[in-house]
Amino acid sequence: MPAVLRILGPIEVVVPRGEVVLGGAKERCLLAVLAVHTGEVVAEDRLVDALWGATPPRTAAKTLQNYVLRLRRRLEDCPELAIVTRAPGYLLAGSATDVRVAESLVAEARSAAAGGAHATAIARFDAALALWRGPAIAEFADRDFARTEAARLDELRASVAEDRVDAVLAAGRHHEAVADCERLVAAQPLRERRWTQLMLALYRDGRQGEALAAYRRLRDLLAEQLGVDPGPQAREMEAAILRHDAALSPRPPAATRPAAAASPCVGRDEELATLLAYVADAAAGRGRVAFLSGEPGIGKTRLLAELAVEATSRGTLVLSGRCLEGAGALPYHPFVEAIEACLDGEEPPPAAAALRLLLPGHAADAPSGPELRPDEVRTRLLDGVARFLVGRAVARRSCCCSTTCTGPTTRPSRCCGTPHVGRPVAACWWSAPTAAARWGTRSRKRWARCAARPSAACCG
Repeated sequence: MPAVLRILGPIEVVVPRGEVVLGGAKERCLLAVLAVHTGEVVAEDRLVDALWGATPPRTAAKTLQNYVLRLRRRLEDCPELAIVTRAPGYLLAGSATDVRVAESLVAEARSAAAGGAHATAIARFDAALALWRGPAIAEFADRDFARTEAARLDELRASVAEDRVDAVLAAGRHHEAVADCERLVAAQPLRERRWTQLMLALYRDGRQGEALAAYRRLRDLLAEQLGVDPGPQAREMEAAILRHDAALSPRPPAATRPAAAASPCVGRDEELATLLAYVADAAAGRGRVAFLSGEPGIGKTRLLAELAVEATSRGTLVLSGRCLEGAGALPYHPFVEAIEACLDGEEPPPAAAALRLLLPGHAADAPSGPELRPDEVRTRLLDGVARFLVGRAVARRSCCCSTTCTGPTTRPSRCCGTPHVGRPVAACWWSAPTAAARWGTRSRKRWARCAARPSAACCG
């Protein structure tokens, strides 16, 4: 690890062997000034003003040189943080500051979020936020030289925290987002974006009454402290909640084509060969079902990823869906995610018109008819999914569906449920922790009957 000058909190210099012991307040202040203007020449008179204000000593210029000399000695093992003499003053060369690292991580996170890679975005946002150890330039934030930069960095920290919540919501983790939003709102209650995020998270978590109550809390707060009404975004969110706007529903993450993993799949040759044999059976017209179970972290998802790559290379159409965690997870989400990615903007085929009830933006176009009981609606939805998979499988010779469930209480009947799919469909793999297999005897028998049928494609 190279040396890093840390200003997102108290001033520190960290090297591979540990923290560099800096001098007194004046040396630390000098380093802070140079860090705020990294790569820029800071004139001597500005440095004197930063260190002593309006009443510098008569020997200020000589004393400043001594402070620079001491800092250079302390940083002599840190070539990334060289203090260079350059008229009319000094500059800190290099970019080894935690600010540069944070800004780089934030840029990567925002790019990932824009591309739909929400898990990557959340990880990058978390890494950036972890660099803050308190208010930026904490010791000198009230000084003239640091006030503007400290405010900029504090604003960056606040906006990154809000961007992270957006990514968490986009990833379907609205239950988690509720707690994050409550914490952020309590920290800075006048930032309306946080209230809007809280309202959305609560609504998606099935708590619309609390979502509307959050708007009233914001309205009362602004009226009491500022004498104003909430801004347009908060008002629009309240109106959307009241009319149950379909746009508030979480959109399934965009599925991507399977790509080869960076690391090889080790120790799963036998299981992979078995699953690939099922793909071959499906291509020959004999549908298969495989249930993949194991402890969390044992490599189930990694094995399915390897299978998806191999199946795709053999001309098999691979669809994948995931069961989202949290109390607000939508039913049939694995099917919605897989089918939306496969349609890629196309309209559902007429033979699978019931799919319009599942897909965001298509519910209003669903075929009308007599009111159905919940079990009849479920049957029609699953039949629409089956017809869709059969049609795609016929067009591509075979089709492979992969469903991953991460929650410990998820039941197969909630993520799958189409045991009547015909032979052209290749297989459905359902990957879940061992704990998820704790369903009743009746469900297990039903699963066993489904898995034993060569023509079945999905578990139910």
